[in-house]
Amino acid sequence: MIHVDDLVFAGSYDFWINKFLPAMTSKFSVNYSELKEVGSSICFLKRKLVRWSDGLMIVPGTAIERVVACFENACFENVFFGPARAQKSPCDSSIKNAGTSQPLTTADVRAHRSVTGLLLFLARERMDVMYVVKELATCMVSPSLCVLQRLRKVIGYLKDRDIKLVAPEAGAGKRRTGGEQCWLVESFADADWSANKQHRKSTSSAIHFVNGNFVHASSRSQRVVSLSSAESEVARMEST
Repeated sequence: MIHVDDLVFAGSYDFWINKFLPAMTSKFSVNYSELKEVGSSICFLKRKLVRWSDGLMIVPGTAIERVVACFENACFENVFFGPARAQKSPCDSSIKNAGTSQPLTTADVRAHRSVTGLLLFLARERMDVMYVVKELATCMVSPSLCVLQRLRKVIGYLKDRDIKLVAPEAGAGKRRTGGEQCWLVESFADADWSANKQHRKSTSSAIHFVNGNFVHASSRSQRVVSLSSAESEVARMEST
């Protein structure tokens, strides 16, 4: 018995319906879903893909609705933190400072860890919250009320926000267009210099695009404390 799972087909619909699908169904038992009219959706690798008139909306595998519900309603021992107001940004400059407010109770700490753990899975596909989730994860041992407010802010920001991929244009990227390339890969990387006021470690970040569409990003704290901005950039290049 041969089992093949998680196969995605992209290309000519005539080839799919007249050649590929009949050839596969003649030899194998096949279950499939199709993106057809605008507004239709399929699930692939635990992600939801919704067709728009000008692209695809990608809903991460760890659904934002689940994270919001876990924070606002009940996530551990009937602990809930109440509604989070919609936010325009996932964090503010205070996230670089140490949270020195009152520590959370034992039940609140466990609930906080549950929500932050879900965010760690979601942030792999959401470059806009990678940094703040990384910083929140460093406080999972002993979170305070200040850290909880930062978590509330990112939860409010995540409401009604997903990733949209537009139809790519061959050789067209974010900063460069035209030329003879069919596939244009662009990478952007940077590092802050000891921005965190608590541990003074710099953050290395990178984001990668193929024909203008986001494919991968990273945000990681460096292992050492850099003594200059140049040293933080060298550490960033070694890590990325």
